[in-house]
Amino acid sequence: MAGGRLERVLSVVLAEIASYTPVIPLGGRELRFRFRDRVGEISKLIKFPYAGNPLAVVYGPRGCGKSELFRALLYGASRAYDRGSSLEVLLLSEVRGDVVDVAYTRGFEKPVRDALSAGNLGYGVQAGLTLGLPNVASVTLGFGVSVEPRQLDYARTLLAWRAIQRLEAVAETGRDYIVVVDEYRGVTEGELYALVEKIADPLGALHIKLVERLGSTVKLYITTSDSMVASRISRSTVKYRSMLMWNLPMSSFEEVVGELSNMGLMEELRVWARSLGLSLEELAWSLFGGNVRELLEASSTGLIAWLNNLIGVVRRAITTTMRSRNLTEEAVMRELRSLAERGAEELSILKVYDALLGENVIIEYYAADLLSEIPREPWTSRYTAYQIPAYHHIVRTIALKEELDVEPREVLEVLAKH
Repeated sequence: MAGGRLERVLSVVLAEIASYTPVIPLGGRELRFRFRDRVGEISKLIKFPYAGNPLAVVYGPRGCGKSELFRALLYGASRAYDRGSSLEVLLLSEVRGDVVDVAYTRGFEKPVRDALSAGNLGYGVQAGLTLGLPNVASVTLGFGVSVEPRQLDYARTLLAWRAIQRLEAVAETGRDYIVVVDEYRGVTEGELYALVEKIADPLGALHIKLVERLGSTVKLYITTSDSMVASRISRSTVKYRSMLMWNLPMSSFEEVVGELSNMGLMEELRVWARSLGLSLEELAWSLFGGNVRELLEASSTGLIAWLNNLIGVVRRAITTTMRSRNLTEEAVMRELRSLAERGAEELSILKVYDALLGENVIIEYYAADLLSEIPREPWTSRYTAYQIPAYHHIVRTIALKEELDVEPREVLEVLAKH
């Protein structure tokens, strides 16, 4: 029963999401992009789970669009509400300073209100952001400045869990409830693993009760961009799933580059592309690999400054490993030369692997469900990849030069020859 209903819901929600145009601030401007090419990801999220508990950790490169994906889902659910959609969405957004934004469709109003009234989470409830969406309410949770930002994840997740528990008493017939805790970091690397281990089975039991008693469903998604945190729970099981989302595919990313170019924001990149004998689209793909946030960051700060920052991240990972494992620079260079010759398949055997993972230079997906298709490129492999291709070119430049001190221009020249 729920399966057929979810197919109908998917059709209605996707039709509404087609008009979603998120606003992205950049350098005092507000940029509007058409939300594109995430039909496959949204379809899998709405239809999940096929078996097992309805809990999944969604992870992927920083800036790949996880937060925007779930905002689009909220947008679609709100606009489809009056067209007979059964979808209810509760979105606990990423922490902003010392506040957390919570937005939800009408079916979550009582569970959220009851969860907030329980208190004991150390926050104050303020008026929420004006979202301009039909059938959506929002509140903002304010915390004291003395609270550690990563500790706010506990409060957000506890609020989400309390709202889910209230569904046993207040859920309506034939509804499909989705709860999202966006961008979880936690205080320690193993904290997210401990959390999903603890709540997976109780969530599964509640899901079964709702299906049997009301023909309703509930599922929980927790997102993270922390590669090390995600690596602790990378194996999908019936207890909970691990889902990898990737950057935009090439065709969609080229459309974004074209939109930015029409706004006059790609001139520096265009100049560099011309000097390297590449097209604008070729250089953009070879640096950012579909990651719109990194593209905008480079546009805002300047390409050279952006590359310098990434070079510093890679250097920090390498030097940290050299100190912690008592390695010589020569030993590290031997590994990097092998990596440069054989490609990303060699990443997992590097002594510097954990440090690169901890710095979010690379990402692994050994036994994860793939929400997105991963492109076949020199910076990706079957189980591991660089989060963006610029890191691949930086590591190759270090290996070819056999020095940790490399310049952005050298990286661009290596990229153009590769």
